[in-house]
Amino acid sequence: MPRGIYQQGQNSMLYFMLLLIGAGVVFIAVVLLLLERLVLSPLSRLSASVGNIGASGDSSARVMVTGSDELSSLSNDINGMLGALERSHKALWESEEKFKRL
Repeated sequence: MPRGIYQQGQNSMLYFMLLLIGAGVVFIAVVLLLLERLVLSPLSRLSASVGNIGASGDSSARVMVTGSDELSSLSNDINGMLGALERSHKALWESEEKFKRL
C-alpha cells in the first residue's frame, strides 16, 4: 500500500539536506571572501612592502599603515624598527667620519 505521508517525509528530508548543503556552501564562500579581504590581502601588501624595502636597502623607506588592527600595529612596529635602524646607521656613519678626522 502506498504511504503518502512517508513519501512526503522523505521529500522534506531531501529538501532539508539540499538546503543545509546550499547554506553551508554560501557560508564557506562568505568566510573565504572575508578572510581574503581582511587578512590575506593586507598581509600580502605588508610582505611586499617589507620585501621592497629589504631589496632596496633604503632604511628611510616606510611601510604604509592603514586601519587599526593587528597588521597595522605590526606595520607601526616595522616602521619603528626601520627608524631605529636609520638612526643607528646615521650614528655609525658619524662615528666613522669622526674616526677618519682623527
